[in-house]
Amino acid sequence: MKKYKEALADVNKAVSIDSKFSQSYVTKALILFDTAKPKEACENLDKAVGLGYEKAVLAEYYTKCVKK
Repeated sequence: MKKYKEALADVNKAVSIDSKFSQSYVTKALILFDTAKPKEACENLDKAVGLGYEKAVLAEYYTKCVKK
């Protein structure tokens, strides 16, 4: 059983502790994709990249982002 609510709470706590740790935003994005919130997920991917996470590593996930 996947516990998305608890996972999201945990990752939000991690972000509040260290908002410059890009992996937290990647993890949050994956949770948001799994809970059908692609717009929020893509915003978190962008935040991770802005903090230095390698965009090429996230290419598979960026294909789920619809830019209008």
